[in-house]
Amino acid sequence: MKKKNKITKLLYPGIIIFLGIFSLFYAFKSNSVNKHVYYTKQNNYHDNRQKINHSIPIIKKQKAPITQIKWSFSREELKKELLNLFNEWGEMSFFVDEDLVQHVCYFYKYYSLRNRANTNKTIIRSKKYLPQIIDIFKNQGVPEDIAFAIPYVESSFNNNARSKSKAVGMFQFMKRTAREYGLRVRRNTDQRKNFKKAANACASYIKKNKNLFASFVLSLGSYHHGTGAVIKVLKTSKDRSFRSIFKSRYLGKYSKEYIPQCLAAVLIYRFLKKQNLKLIPEMKINSKKIIKSISIKHLKNKYPMIHRFNPDLKGVSKTYLYATTKGYVLIKKISINKNEITEHLSSDKFDCAKNFNAGIYTESFSFIR
Repeated sequence: MKKKNKITKLLYPGIIIFLGIFSLFYAFKSNSVNKHVYYTKQNNYHDNRQKINHSIPIIKKQKAPITQIKWSFSREELKKELLNLFNEWGEMSFFVDEDLVQHVCYFYKYYSLRNRANTNKTIIRSKKYLPQIIDIFKNQGVPEDIAFAIPYVESSFNNNARSKSKAVGMFQFMKRTAREYGLRVRRNTDQRKNFKKAANACASYIKKNKNLFASFVLSLGSYHHGTGAVIKVLKTSKDRSFRSIFKSRYLGKYSKEYIPQCLAAVLIYRFLKKQNLKLIPEMKINSKKIIKSISIKHLKNKYPMIHRFNPDLKGVSKTYLYATTKGYVLIKKISINKNEITEHLSSDKFDCAKNFNAGIYTESFSFIR
């Protein structure tokens, strides 16, 4: 009996250990089978899914319609647009000369190429204000082009702008002039920051001086130089050409550049509207700022394409150093959609569609309602 008890005591733990090992082995085997079944199902699911995907056509998100555009850039075309503009404005007392074309071309080039990003930011910012400003200007008989150009040049449509000379607001009125045109300027109230009232005062100023000088262009100049300065310039000039204004000793460098700046802004506004564009199309450029006056012959030896990318230099012997841009900005290369414009760009036209079939995505023109 004792022997049986001893044998039982020895066998019992062994049986328990054996059963434990067997149960572990069975559990592992069944788990691996389940895993195989799971992975097989998953693979079959993905295979079937791929087959289904291949059988159904993939529908990509459609982009906006592509419009092939021509961004006006030639000197001849800009001159033609200036002549059309002056005709629309009824500009009989001021004519388009080559000096005006040269300096307008420069600022048009600067705003639309070198400073394109900032120009587009300004255009976006203008949408909040421009429809109302246009209405105010039209009520005073002032063209909508000017409604865009003045706040663009003066403040980049920044209603809180303040200059070193203490001009304030989107239309950059000085205290005295603001009060003359009915704006309150006090310690707690400054209506120069009320863009609607400031726009009305600006339109009144332009209208009044247009009647005085029989010229919107000279009225634009007086907005920056002052009425008295324009009268002095006209008294000492042989004619009402821009050359006479630009050579006048009564105007500083910034004042001389103001009219070309405004007219360049007007042309940008008009071309965007004509092409039904929201912003200036993207063009990659390679430019260089020149801080010393250099002869065009010297530059042409180094940059043979100089006149194609810088139409303002045609008929000029040396570079003019502009106060506004702190030197002369020279465009060395222009690229659209990774294509460098070299021999393909004619000397007279800058045609994205013709030269490269460059698709530019456009949206409806949204300056005005």
